[in-house]
Amino acid sequence: MRYDSAPMATTLLLIRHAVTSWHGQARVLGQHDVTLDDEGRGQARSLANALAAVPIQRLVSSPLCRAAQTAAAIAERVEVPVERDPRLTDFRVGEWEGLTYEALRLRADYRRFLDDPLGTLIPGGETVENACARAREAVEGALATNPRVLAVVTNS
Repeated sequence: MRYDSAPMATTLLLIRHAVTSWHGQARVLGQHDVTLDDEGRGQARSLANALAAVPIQRLVSSPLCRAAQTAAAIAERVEVPVERDPRLTDFRVGEWEGLTYEALRLRADYRRFLDDPLGTLIPGGETVENACARAREAVEGALATNPRVLAVVTNS
């Protein structure tokens, strides 16, 4: 008789990157590659310390600096390498990138987006649905390797 063992359960940790100077300026980041500021680096270290006892087996990150720096702090503390997956890169916001949220609220295309956030194509960007599909594909791919604990650091 053959017994196939079922895959073991995976704990999935979804982690958003720490703060950047653009957060303090209330700017839309999108795929602009902004690094963590001093506060963000402190947040990343605090998070890494909080996760020190968690048996993370796999650590996957967006390649954008803010996520990669957050992941690097965790990796150093838990001694697991960071794998970068471009599918976890932030939502492409096209013409909105770098704008302040105050300026964005004045745009008709932003108001259309608020009415239909899943289906609206941002000028020069992508739909939320497309961004979600990319991220889901990345996470599902990482989960398929069946790690006991998977940490995913992303921008959104």
